[in-house]
Amino acid sequence: DDIHLYTITVNYYYIDCSDGNAKKVFDQAAYIIDGTKVTDGHPYQITSPAQTNVPVAVQNCTANATDDIFYPEEPTISITSAELAALGSEREMTREVKYVPFTATYSFVYKLKNLTGNGYTEIDRENNVHGVKNSTVTATVKNFDYAEFESTTPTLITEESGQEIDVFYTRKNFLLSFNTNGGTPVNAIQSPYGSEVTIPSSNPTRTGYTFAGWYLDEGLTQPAGNKVTLNADQTLYAKWTGKTVNYTIVYMFEKYNEEGTSSSFVYDNSEVGQATVGSTVSATNANIPDKTRKGWEKDNAQNASSSIEVKADGSAVLYVYYKLKEYTFRFNAGTYETGGWFSNTYNVYATL
Repeated sequence: DDIHLYTITVNYYYIDCSDGNAKKVFDQAAYIIDGTKVTDGHPYQITSPAQTNVPVAVQNCTANATDDIFYPEEPTISITSAELAALGSEREMTREVKYVPFTATYSFVYKLKNLTGNGYTEIDRENNVHGVKNSTVTATVKNFDYAEFESTTPTLITEESGQEIDVFYTRKNFLLSFNTNGGTPVNAIQSPYGSEVTIPSSNPTRTGYTFAGWYLDEGLTQPAGNKVTLNADQTLYAKWTGKTVNYTIVYMFEKYNEEGTSSSFVYDNSEVGQATVGSTVSATNANIPDKTRKGWEKDNAQNASSSIEVKADGSAVLYVYYKLKEYTFRFNAGTYETGGWFSNTYNVYATL
């Protein structure tokens, strides 16, 4: 099929009463449209600039002008298929839109569909919008974080004041997500803005822990309760209480090799301890059973750096170190030198 292109030129003007009522074109726009897409029920529409500033001299000599802003008599230009057909082979058209002082004041009222789907509630409005009586006005569409534009109807301004033009919105859907903090997954819930969402009664599970509820914040300071009002995408956080489980305490004792030239820590014995999952246990903790044995004492330096995080599967192993005690022996050699008896001191490590 042939494409029938048409050129539409629009001149926007006002009357300059300070210059002999001359027509002053302050803006011009050209549009190329495909005539095959213009049908009886779907005219091509052009939106005029919402307003224009005129010189103060024009305001002062124009009847009914109260400020230096003029408004279009035709806010929306509609080009019909019949008008295009009447152009014949020329396929060019010029339209003019006159700007005049405002003669009407009206309001844009923004309404949100109710959760029930029955009716709308006002969420915002723009009052004291200026325009021209007997012109057709399309309300300005605003953006809201929680709503999506639905519809508005071009309205003929028939009153000088008090007329309202409605703009309708539907509610956006938001997600309620669940951060289980290591527990089994919980599916997110999608619901419209403002919905009161019931938190699932089926709780997540986590090995070694007991579920302690859902919280609104990551720091787990604000309990969520049983229901949440969804005003945006939101995440709930799971709190857990660690169960008491076993862990292994391994006792390492310092011993010398057969030659007595060096020492090392070797396994001596072990036993089972208990603590809360996720807690940290150190070899210096007071509740670690002490192994009192002649010739050895706890190695505080080694134990200070020995700690574990208790695991749910009981696999955590804590090492506790005991070092050989150090004794000092004094030997009196029985040798007399000038000034008194002479004696030597030796440090000896017990291996009893």
